[in-house]
Amino acid sequence: MTYELFDFGDGKGEVPAHRHSFGGGMVANTAYVAPSVFIGYKARIFDDACITEAVIVTANAWIYGKARIRGTTRIDGGDVS
Repeated sequence: MTYELFDFGDGKGEVPAHRHSFGGGMVANTAYVAPSVFIGYKARIFDDACITEAVIVTANAWIYGKARIRGTTRIDGGDVS
């Protein structure tokens, strides 16, 4: 996996991250996002968050901490931790 350094704005500075292949949102290498999950280009997934199944994350949503999201959930913005 190729990665770049990205600052998620959480006070931790730049961390290794990559663009998700389905939607292009930024995902920290410490987080897990399944290939079936759509992460919109402006969405941010970081820390130890885990997203699986058919989740859709759009807008400026931030998912972080130890968040666990699965099923057919749709998140259209805001913070989830």
